[in-house]
Amino acid sequence: MPPRTTPVERLDAVVQAKAKWSTSCLRLVRPAEPGPSPREFVGGETFLYLGRQYRLEVLQGGAAPVVRPERGRLRGVVSVTAWRGCALLHRRRTPRPHP
Repeated sequence: MPPRTTPVERLDAVVQAKAKWSTSCLRLVRPAEPGPSPREFVGGETFLYLGRQYRLEVLQGGAAPVVRPERGRLRGVVSVTAWRGCALLHRRRTPRPHP
């Protein structure tokens, strides 16, 4: 604690002189935040969409792929051919058929 009679200008000068040293010490103590993990686009993965968190549900279905929010989930309907390619790539279980 500095004496009460120390002028503010003097305190600012001391803080400025030690700023570089302080930040370098903080970098050593606090590791860098890890970046976001790469997306796999498999069932159960979560996504932030329009400010809400959604869990992805992958379904087998129509010819054109469609992804839309439905009942608190992002439902992705993909063709059987597209799913087979994804399944080989990610080695995940087969999606349930789209109603």
